[in-house]
Amino acid sequence: MLTLTGPGRAEGIDQTIASTKVDHVVELFTSQGCSSCPQAETVLSKLSEEADVLALAYHVDYWDYIGWRDTYGSSQNTARQQAYGKRFNLSTLFTPQMVIDGQQQMVGAEYESVAEVLDDLGPIGSGGSASLSARIAGDNLKIRASMKEPVDNGSLPVLIVVTYDKSSKTQITQGENLGETLTETNPVRDWRILSAWSGEPMKISLPISTLTNGASGENGCAVFIQVMSRTGEPGPILSAARVDLDQ
Repeated sequence: MLTLTGPGRAEGIDQTIASTKVDHVVELFTSQGCSSCPQAETVLSKLSEEADVLALAYHVDYWDYIGWRDTYGSSQNTARQQAYGKRFNLSTLFTPQMVIDGQQQMVGAEYESVAEVLDDLGPIGSGGSASLSARIAGDNLKIRASMKEPVDNGSLPVLIVVTYDKSSKTQITQGENLGETLTETNPVRDWRILSAWSGEPMKISLPISTLTNGASGENGCAVFIQVMSRTGEPGPILSAARVDLDQ
């Protein structure tokens, strides 16, 4: 985890960021229009309280036809879940689905079951094959990433950045969750692949304004190195960190 210290950006002074390791990345594929998802959102919220867990909620858009258009839903999030579906040889997409460290997938409705998988997998990056750090300097997010050795089987590590709101409340007026007020943790606003590893260390600088894109409230950013097949199927996550953008 990355934690900001020092003066805020408004003072125009570069900030010092102390980095601590993120041991696990939990990605929940969810929808405000799915009656089975609020329970998984509660599980994700509990996981987010763990200092070594990066918990992210990707809202998909294929449940919108029921009558409620998910306020965070996007075809981009659905595409990421579809890519995982190919990776795990799934015949259909479903919510709530959790993908843990890019290595295992499961129905994300029971905290104990997810915690057991986390314990079995062990921390990402324990082999030291990848390193990742980030810092906020003025109005820019500066990322450094490197690999010690190539990935086997023709796959390629890529650097991914994800932006998210830390929390959100949404009143649902249609669909399966009609009348409910949903509390959501770390709903993803955007994600993108920044670069593929070329064999050399990566140094990337991004204007923070392009990450927040006018968002208000508390928001954050995650960066991670993930193995990707040549056909775009995501694999194991090798290293990850997060940064608060609302300081």
